Formats: sequence, structure tokens, C-alpha cells
Amino acid sequence: MKKEINIEKSQQKINPKKEAMKITILYVGIGLTWIFLSDRALEYLTEDSATVVLFSTYKGWLFVLVTGLVMYCLIKKWSTSVKEALKESNENLEELTATYEEVVAIEEELMKQNKELQISNYNLLESEQRYALAVEGVNDGVWEWDIKKDTHFYSTQYKKMLGYETNEIEDTKEQWMALVHQEDQERVFNNLDQYLKSQEGIYEDVYRMKCKNGEYKTILSRAVAVWNGEGEAIRMVGSHSDVTENKILEKNLNRAKAFSKRILDEVTVIVIIWDRDTLKLKEFNKYAEIATGYAKEEVIGKNWIDIFIPQDAKEQLIDLIKNATNIKEVQEHENQWVTKDGVKIDVLWNNKLLYDTEGNIDEIVSVGTNITERKQMESKLYRLAYYDILTELPNRAKFEVSISEKIQAMEPGQKCAILFMDIDNFKHINDTLGHTVGDELLVYISRYLDRCIKEPNIVSRIGGDEFVVYLQDVHTYEDVVDWINQLLMKLRKPWVLKKQEFFISLSIGVALFPDNGEDPIELMKNADTAMYCAKEKGKDQFAFYTKEMEEKTLYYIHMVNRIRKAIEKNEFSLVYQPFIDLETKEILGVEALIRWNHPTDGYISPVDFIPIAESNGMITQITKWVIKNAIEQKVEWKNKDVHLKMSVNLSGNDLVREEILEYIKSIIEDKKLKCKDFQIEITETAMMSNLDKAVDTLTKLRELGVQIALDDFGTGYSSLNYIKNLPIDVLKMDRDFINTIINENEEEALVSYVIKLAQALNLKVIAEGIETKEQEAFLLKNKCNMGQGYLYSKPIDPKNMEKIYKKYLSNID
Repeated sequence: MKKEINIEKSQQKINPKKEAMKITILYVGIGLTWIFLSDRALEYLTEDSATVVLFSTYKGWLFVLVTGLVMYCLIKKWSTSVKEALKESNENLEELTATYEEVVAIEEELMKQNKELQISNYNLLESEQRYALAVEGVNDGVWEWDIKKDTHFYSTQYKKMLGYETNEIEDTKEQWMALVHQEDQERVFNNLDQYLKSQEGIYEDVYRMKCKNGEYKTILSRAVAVWNGEGEAIRMVGSHSDVTENKILEKNLNRAKAFSKRILDEVTVIVIIWDRDTLKLKEFNKYAEIATGYAKEEVIGKNWIDIFIPQDAKEQLIDLIKNATNIKEVQEHENQWVTKDGVKIDVLWNNKLLYDTEGNIDEIVSVGTNITERKQMESKLYRLAYYDILTELPNRAKFEVSISEKIQAMEPGQKCAILFMDIDNFKHINDTLGHTVGDELLVYISRYLDRCIKEPNIVSRIGGDEFVVYLQDVHTYEDVVDWINQLLMKLRKPWVLKKQEFFISLSIGVALFPDNGEDPIELMKNADTAMYCAKEKGKDQFAFYTKEMEEKTLYYIHMVNRIRKAIEKNEFSLVYQPFIDLETKEILGVEALIRWNHPTDGYISPVDFIPIAESNGMITQITKWVIKNAIEQKVEWKNKDVHLKMSVNLSGNDLVREEILEYIKSIIEDKKLKCKDFQIEITETAMMSNLDKAVDTLTKLRELGVQIALDDFGTGYSSLNYIKNLPIDVLKMDRDFINTIINENEEEALVSYVIKLAQALNLKVIAEGIETKEQEAFLLKNKCNMGQGYLYSKPIDPKNMEKIYKKYLSNID
């Protein structure tokens, strides 16, 4: 419009006719006015003709000048208008040219769009055909709802899915509503209404629809709606998928998942699932929380090695995991975890690799059993099996295994030494000061030896007062001598206990490998032989094993002769140790114990001569002597109103001899004693040498009325399973057994169990070796019947025994 106005204005400015007319009229008007006025003025001013001529000339010049100036102004104005008109015309021409080009471009675009529209119409036709084919061909049912017109369309597959033919259900909303399960209808309608109001997203719902056969299928309905500018839904298109089997599978999976979760929550093992690459935890079950003290939320998504594994074990475990995952096999293994409280627990792991769809290891399931208590029990059992309870040194079994391994590992030409050490006069300490003091001495010596003897050397207590030492890399005889001398020199220092000094000495025997033996058993045997030789030389000495020491058998023969002479010369004597009722403190009886005071060698322990007497058969003579003297003492006491049950020990050899049975029977009858006042004590080990014969002999003794006591229970087989089948009346628990149990509080239940079971078998129980009030209180608490030990009296002679008994009677009175 602006361009058109500019063109009209330009045309008006340069109209030639109009412009020429304006100039002509102006020129004529000016000329006529000038002539008329100038002539009148001239007539008025002068009448002189010359003057008139002159002024006429001037007037003509002035007229030309004025008219020329007027013409100049008019022409200039017209030229300027022409110039502006031409300029505007050029500008309009340029604008017209640009407009033309735009029109051409628009025409080309319209032609292109027309072509594309033709293609789109063709594609749309094809798409509609494909849509129609897809609707009929897919497994899912397709539906369409024109909300404005309230018309519906349901595909053939939609109807077939529910078992209907095409013409059996109508394409109406009411028909669809009627097929939805009644329990689902309210929820389905609410969800649909909320979706249409939301004006965004995709509609999705799951509900049940009734089939022609009356069954229901679970349908997944998905759709999308179209809204107009006012936010009103005008159209909705969707599909129906039969997910009945999927829902059943989902239900089963949920059930399996719930079952698995219940197992994970209730199983008493640690279960974790972790990422193979990042080591981050994905699952952490309830028991893992209990075992470690960490809540699941504290560890999920974190590197479990950083949390639980001790710093010094992390690198090794990471290498193990890398190697295992590389070969796609994780072996069963143990490691330690650190709990939230800083406590270390032992865990035994089984692992299962989980793979992704491409066969790569994705996750690892680790199931860990907390074996801390088991490891502790194994450690305890190991120590019980291989370490001495009192001194905590390795025992004989451990020593033999250890030195066997060391000998096998030796290079040719290497030597070692076995030292067999025995504490001199240790039996005397036990008998005079009590076993508690003896035990303290053993602990003192063992601790000293343990401090002095370090790897690769070994020290062990193999029983009683005997220790053995293994010395490695022995080069010369002098090396061993120097070591022994240093040891003996330090041990000869007085040992102080309760302000009393004790001087310790050791007898040591030495056997060298390989000169004196090539295996632990032979070396220890020969070292033991050398030790006895050292004792024979006066104790507090050492001796190296030599072939000549095999003459030890001569000592055996010599000892046999001395025992025989002792029997003949009546060198033996009896001492008596009482056993009492723990509750009333009544002295019930005494145990007769043999003693040998040699005329020149002094006191010889029963441990030293009884085994020799048993081995050569002289034990029966000694037993008869003991029985005879014990019964005679019983008669003497009876005549003095000292009424004590007499208890005598029998050996295993005695039990298999018929003559002992007859001897006991005859002497009791001869002394006119009651058999119930006489008691026989036998050890478990003695019975086991010939159990059947031993049971037969004991049964016959019981038939006479003699009571039978099982001595030293706890040191031999210690099984209550066979005790119930033995003909016994009394169970005597060994002092070492009592000490061990009292020192181990967790074993108190075992003592109580033994006592209760023994009493359930109608057996009386005597606890031997009671030396402290604490032991007495413990036994009383556990309902033990009787006790015997240094707390009440050490073994004493008959006169002192009479005094104790009479003192007891006077206290009662």
C-alpha cells in the first residue's frame, strides 16, 4: 500500500501539462501586470519622451531580469520535483523487483508443498492400509474411542482375545464396561478419568475382562489421548494385551522372591551379593547384620572389602578374587571379617558366579558360615590334644610330630640333639608339700625353659616332671655341653615360694641325630635311657647316650633283686590317707598306701618299683603283703574302737590271678571281719588289660560283700558308657581331673554330669587330691559324696591316723 501511494505522489509532481500551464499563466500574469503598472507610473512621473524612452529601456531590462528570476525558480522547483520523482520511481522499481522475486519463490514453495502433499496423501493411504493390516494382524487387540462423537472401535483381535466373534459384541463403551470385572470397575474408571484430566502422558492399567466361556483374562491396557486447545480430550487410541500368563508368572516370581527373602532373613549364614568389578554390595541379609553389627543401609552400595577385611589381608583377597573370576571358579575359602565393634570373626565362604545375557560375570553371591566358635573349639581341642594343660607347653604328641618334620627337612650332614630332662626329687616335693606346690614348680620351670628355648628349637613337657628339648644345628659335642651347663647353672638358683627356698636340679639325658637314632621315638627312648644313667650317677647331671647304656637292663635286674629282698626283709611299710564325708566331715575310711624305705637309698617311690614288680610278677607277693598288713591294722583299730573302712589297691596282674580272690576271702574270714568294711581299689587302665577276667574277679569279690572302687577316674579311658557295666560301688575321680576341671570354669557342667550320672548308677563318688577350700566348695555344690586329699590329711602312719580319728570323735562329743 505504501508503495502505491508513493507512485501516485510522484505522478502528481511531474504532470507536464499542469506544470506548463502554471508557468505560462504565471508569466502572462506578471507581464501584463508589469506593462500596465509600469506605463501608468511612467506617465505619472514624467512627460519627457527621452526620459520615457530611457525608463522604458530600464523597465524592459528589469522585466527580463524579474521574469528570468521567476523562470529560474519555477524551473528549479520543477527539476527538483522531477529528480525526486525519478528517485522514488527507482526505489519503487527496486521494491517491485524484490516483491516479484518473493512471489516467484512463494510460487516455487507452493509447487514443492503441493508435490509433498501428493506424496503424503499417497503415504497416508499406504499407512492407513498398513494400519488396517496391523490392527487385524497383531496379537494385541486395538481399540479407538472418539470422545467427542462417543463412538468406539474394537479390532477383530480384540474380540478374539476374549473368545468372541466379530459380530458377537458391540463397539460401545457400555459393552466394554460390561466385560470389565466388577471388582476392578471402579478403579479402572477412576484411573481413566484421572488420565484424561491430566492432559499428558500415556494411559496404562491392568484389569480383568470376562471371556465368552465365563473365565477372566488379565488385560494390560495401554493408550494415548489427544487433547484440543481448550484441554478437552477428543480422541483416544490404545491396545489390549493378554498378560494372564505373565501375571501368573509374576505371582509365582513374587512368591519365589518372598520365599527367597524369608530364607535370606531367617537363615543363620551371611549372604551377600556384590558387583564383580566394583566390589560394591547389592544385598546384605539379616544374619549378616547380626554377625557384623552393621545395618544393611550402612553397607549397601559400598566396597565390602574396604568395610570388613583387615588391612593386612585386603591385597591377598583382591588377588584371590581376580584369579578366581578370571578362571570363572571361586574356591571355598576362609577369611576374617572385622565387625562394627572391631571384633574379628572367622567366616567360611562358598561363592556362586552370576552371569549377564552375554555370558560375562556380573555379580557374585557369597554365602558365609560364621565359624568363629568352631575355630575356637578347634583351637581348644588342638591345644588339649597337643599341649600340656598345666604348663601350656607342647606335649609328647606335638613334640614327636614337630621333630619328625624337622628331621625330614634336614640336609645331609646336619645334626640335632634331643635332651630328656627330669626334675630331681620331684616326688618328694609332691609327697611332702602337696601337688599344688609341685604344680607351681612345674610351671616355674616350664616358663623358664620357654623363655630360653626359641625357634627353631623346641621344648615340651611329656608328662609328670619330664621335659624334652630339641636343639637344631648342633655342630659339635661341646655345643650341647655348653648349652646344658648354662641351663643347669641358671636353674640351680633357689626357687622361692612363700618365703621358703627350694633348690632345683635336673637330670638330663642326650641323644644325637643321626648317631643315636634316626626317628623321634628312638631318639627319645635313648635320651630317656641316658637321663636315667645321669640320675644313677647322683642326679643334677647330664649324660650322652652310648651303646653301653643298654646295660640299663642290668639295673632292671638289680631292681628286681632289691624288690625281692625288700619283700623278704620286710622293708615295706603302710601309710594311710583318710577319706571323709564332705558334708558332715565324718572320717569314713582310709586308703592303705605302700612305702619303701631302703636301708641305704632311702625313700623309693612306688612309681619306681611297682611297674617293675608288675612286669616280673612280684606284684602279687607285694599285694598279699599289703592286704595282710592292712587287715591286721584294721583288726587292731577295731579293738581300739577305731572303726574305719579299709581300702587297698590291686594291680591289673592281681585281677587275673585266682589266688588273690581266695587270699582275700580266707584272710577276712580268718580275722573275722565283715566284708563290707573292706574295699578294693582298681584303676581303669588295670582293668582294660584283661577286662573280662577283671570283671569276673571283681564280681566274685562283690558277691562276698567286698566293695569295689574305680580309682583314678579321669586319667584312663574315662568313659561312663562302660562303667555302668562294671561291678563297682564307688567312683574315685583323679586329682588331676579335678584340678583341670576346677581351673576351667566352662567344664563345671562336666563334673556335675559325671557325679549325677554316677549317683544315678547307685555309685558313690570320692574326689581325690582335694587341697583347697575352693575345691571342697565346688564339689559340695555339685553333690559329691566323699573327698580325700591334703586338705584333710596327707598319708600318715597308723598312730597318727588313730589320733586324727579320736580327735574327730572328741569334736563330735
